[in-house]
Amino acid sequence: MILIDRNVIVIDRFVIDRFFHRDVRYEQNRRLIEIFPKLSVGFSIFSLLELCGISSFNLSTQELRRWMYSFEETYPVAILHPLVADEDSAEFWLSSCLSSLFEGIEKRMTLGDVFVLQTAEEFQVETLVTWNPKDFANRTSLPVLTPVEFLAKQEDIP
Repeated sequence: MILIDRNVIVIDRFVIDRFFHRDVRYEQNRRLIEIFPKLSVGFSIFSLLELCGISSFNLSTQELRRWMYSFEETYPVAILHPLVADEDSAEFWLSSCLSSLFEGIEKRMTLGDVFVLQTAEEFQVETLVTWNPKDFANRTSLPVLTPVEFLAKQEDIP
């Protein structure tokens, strides 16, 4: 499984695939999105919440709800929720989650990037795909590639 960072869908506060077709990265994003059905692709619930917040200025309430609750019908991705052991209480999970998030912030990461990295590591994804690999440099052992690098790697696979 690969994890797609929110900035692959969102560029410069616009949803590139939906609203901003003239962005210089539109074609690369489109090519990546087109191969999603051939891959196992994950998208963090936290990224989806952020995406909905950004999109709330451009979408109707009905369309916004469709994205939040049926996003995988628009994009063939699995929405990844935090893994929680059944025996853990909500209080224990929240405490653990907050500690983990703050550890990421201590590494000089934004909260959004911490959520993405936490999800990627929790699900042990093969690759994290983002337009900002520098945001994750020296913060994870996972391969972190731009969409262009990921597409080139896919083309090399027979």
